This record gives sequence, structure tokens and C-alpha cells, in this order.
Amino acid sequence: MQNFKTIKWTYRLLPPLLIIRMMKLTAVLLFAFTINLYAKGYSQNITLKMSNAPIEKVLDEIRKQTGYSFFYKVDLLNNFSAINIRVKKATIEEAMAICLSNYPLGYFSLSEQDSRTYIVN
Repeated sequence: MQNFKTIKWTYRLLPPLLIIRMMKLTAVLLFAFTINLYAKGYSQNITLKMSNAPIEKVLDEIRKQTGYSFFYKVDLLNNFSAINIRVKKATIEEAMAICLSNYPLGYFSLSEQDSRTYIVN
């Protein structure tokens, strides 16, 4: 008879432990999904529609929309003609590739840690 009570007591403790485990699992999953949504919401989308605009003006508009900084030599960009650009909901890489596609220019991030600063050369 004593063995039966021990088994019954074990079953009585089991549901609260399962509930606690389920609550912990739910908290971890909610945290993971929240972080994922935050990362998607934080990504920058660029929308540009400019015609006969100098490259400096296009880079300035990208800076205004995203907060990214660009370093370049003004003399270098003045040598190139104005561009026509139409971009909708593009990433910074896509917008820069389209902006600089017809010119012998490139860009790169200043460092891995500070990816909000680009150098155009």
C-alpha cells in the first residue's frame, strides 16, 4: 500500500513540473520570434526615384533615408555625369550596386564592427 501512495504522489508532482517546462519553452520561443521580428524591422529599405542627379546627391539621399555615412573624394565624383536611378524597397547593397553600376567606382564598409560607414573609391 505504501508503494501505491509513492507512485500517486509522483504523479501529483508531475503536472506542475510539466507546466513549468512548458512555460519556459514558451518564453524561449517568444523571445526568439521577437528577436527575429526586430531584426527584420530594423533592416533599411531604400526608395529612390531620381533623374539626371549627380552621384553626390544620390548618396546624400541614401544617407538621409538610412543614416549610413559615405566618404568620397568630391573631385572624383564630379568627373562623372548625372545618373538616372529608380529603386524601390532595396537594401543598401542593391542601391549602391545600381548607383555605381555604370562607373568604375566601388564601395566598401569601413570595418566589420562599424558597417554604417562606407567609402566610395
